[in-house]
Amino acid sequence: MPRAADFAMAVRAACEVYAKTGKLIDAALVIGKYVPVFPVDHRTKAPIPRRDPDPTGKSKRGIPGTGGFYKATCDPVIIADWWRRNPRALIAVPMGPLSGVWCIDVDTGEEHADGIAEWEALIAAHEPFETREHRSATGGPHVLFAWDDENPIGCSKGELKDLSLSIKGAGGYVALPPSVRKGRAYTVFRDCDPIPAPSWLIDLILVDVTAAKKRRERKSAGDIVWPTPPAGLDLEEIAEAMRFIPNDDVPREEWMAWGLCLFAVSPASTTAARMSAGSPWAAHRRTAPAWARSTPPRARTAGGRSSRPCRRYHRPTRKRGMARRPDVTACARSCATSCAPLISPPCNTLGTRRCRRSRTPPAST
Repeated sequence: MPRAADFAMAVRAACEVYAKTGKLIDAALVIGKYVPVFPVDHRTKAPIPRRDPDPTGKSKRGIPGTGGFYKATCDPVIIADWWRRNPRALIAVPMGPLSGVWCIDVDTGEEHADGIAEWEALIAAHEPFETREHRSATGGPHVLFAWDDENPIGCSKGELKDLSLSIKGAGGYVALPPSVRKGRAYTVFRDCDPIPAPSWLIDLILVDVTAAKKRRERKSAGDIVWPTPPAGLDLEEIAEAMRFIPNDDVPREEWMAWGLCLFAVSPASTTAARMSAGSPWAAHRRTAPAWARSTPPRARTAGGRSSRPCRRYHRPTRKRGMARRPDVTACARSCATSCAPLISPPCNTLGTRRCRRSRTPPAST
């Protein structure tokens, strides 16, 4: 778990880099060296990373707990890809054990009811303290404290429910300096390491510490054993088919999730390596040896499913000068009984789209 001092060091270094380059991508990469980050929309502050598709179809919005801050990462390749696609995105960090800090976000009168006077009155009525503090783009205080596992702060306000502020603990996130919103930058108001929250503040927020710990335990997913391939499934045949599936435009995080899922059910075969070969993310001299040296994970959580639909390759044939659409029905029937239950949703998701290699008509001869 990152320390509160690491968080302060990350923001400090990011602000220095941004002052030199003026690029949020550089600042995000610096923060990502210390704590996991993810992008949020610079207008709405909504998380940009989407949820993984639900293979059961029960959740139309995707698998809960797989999008937004759940995708926060320290991987520089993923971070760079996010900010190249969204250069104005705010740099957000999940609060709680992932970053080593939690935050009290005090509202201002610009977008909410003004809570600054209420917060100052609350502090004046108790023992004073000084901890790390940021300012949002609207000037609202972000008061940061060191995370303590013994005090599992979530996003409930407890006895502070009548005040115009938000508690950002485990399950919440905040945007960090030097993010820019509405033409105004997030700034550092007090540059010091976050301290543990005073006991009077913890008592006001955590009315029942035992109940809060139980809620956290219920939210954490239990271990799910990786499935074993059904009898009669030819993994090497699937591995050979994977070599022909176009995946040249797949985001790196999606490519990695798919490859790990394949590797988990067939560690002894070359399925994952064949799939990797068609991607620009694969370093061809290193990827195959890496799969060969790796061992499959022992367990996974519900969010570990692949985010790509399973697709068997169907070689397009020519008819009247055009590439004929692949037999989607046969593909769905075949994959539903073989690799789909192990890897991802069945191929009926292909019912409304063409094979990628069939989009461009072949050159006339």
